Amino acid sequence: MSTFRTLPIVAFATLISLTGCQTMSLHQNEGTTNDSTNHSAEAVKQINNNDLAAYHWQLVKATDNQKRPIESLNKIKQQVTLSFDKKQNGYGIWFSVGCNSMGAGYTLQSNTMQVGQIISTMMLCQDLDAAEKQLASLMDGRSQLSLKAAENPILTQTTENGSTIVWQGAKTPEARYGQQAGTVFWQIDHQLQQCPNPDAGSTCLKAREVFYDDKGIKTGFGPWQLIVDPIEGYQHDTGLDQVVRIKRFVVDPADVKGKQSVYVFDRIVESSVVE
Repeated sequence: MSTFRTLPIVAFATLISLTGCQTMSLHQNEGTTNDSTNHSAEAVKQINNNDLAAYHWQLVKATDNQKRPIESLNKIKQQVTLSFDKKQNGYGIWFSVGCNSMGAGYTLQSNTMQVGQIISTMMLCQDLDAAEKQLASLMDGRSQLSLKAAENPILTQTTENGSTIVWQGAKTPEARYGQQAGTVFWQIDHQLQQCPNPDAGSTCLKAREVFYDDKGIKTGFGPWQLIVDPIEGYQHDTGLDQVVRIKRFVVDPADVKGKQSVYVFDRIVESSVVE
């Protein structure tokens, strides 16, 4: 039997089922001259929403307002992530320490980011609970952003209380594949299945599509099927049944051998522990 601890799906699925981010490169402003001092100075780079949404961000380091390391986050920095996307009525921010997906709407003006009410899935994270609460506290409210443009750009976030979070960006799948993704929700069974005509020892995921209406209310399921192609970024846990959001890209077979579609894991929507 499975035990669920989830955010009500109406609220969470409504927020996450909206359109993905646009593919954009970083924009830089040219330096300007300060007439009052007659010295050359580089203009502050104005960050826009597309600059943020074109990358997935991973934690480099976090420090408090005394410049002391925030160890609860730094020790797991490889799994502390941040992403941005466009919604129907604004922009969304998403962050995680590797357990729950937390998200909110946000606004960005003159490099100041204001994060709205945060919602989250409600999985029990055990050893990650403290780190999750710490990250949610840091992301809440207002913070100042600065961006160093590069192939893997550096985003520095300074919170209202003076804490500093440094992130490094990697291009999103939308940027890599040069297209907007289709979105599908899959319920994935905890138990792996033998693949049809598999190589020795090959196993496949068992999944079925989950359908929602435009209010985020679950309306039905597709048939169970075996997923032969890998889901980029997805780590299967045989102790969990999950509903996940997947991005689907149609690609030229020259880019991905023998495949017309590429599937990329986006985030967990529901999770239940198998007992």
